[in-house]
Amino acid sequence: MEPETLYIVGESRTNLDNAITKMYGSFYIAFELEAQTGKVVDLGCTHSLEITERFLRKIFIGHSIESDYNELERELTRRYYGSSQKAVLASMKDAYKKYQFAKLKLNTL
Repeated sequence: MEPETLYIVGESRTNLDNAITKMYGSFYIAFELEAQTGKVVDLGCTHSLEITERFLRKIFIGHSIESDYNELERELTRRYYGSSQKAVLASMKDAYKKYQFAKLKLNTL
């Protein structure tokens, strides 16, 4: 049986001159996470180039947004040099906060 998953979306703003901002208004990363571990099962994001989403998927999938948060933050800072780097980090932080809330809510139901 597959573990229960959650759909969590992290949102942030990026530079006004960024193509993502011009196309979507904001930057979003949508995560499918295992409910109990925070392990990233799937990911999608707003992007202007397909390689952006593929690159982020390589970094995130298989890692826990909860227990690997600091490692993910280091990897993004070390390897992601797109103009939306700050937006990616802020979206991950927003998703992490939403995951914490969702996990707490699940455990009280």
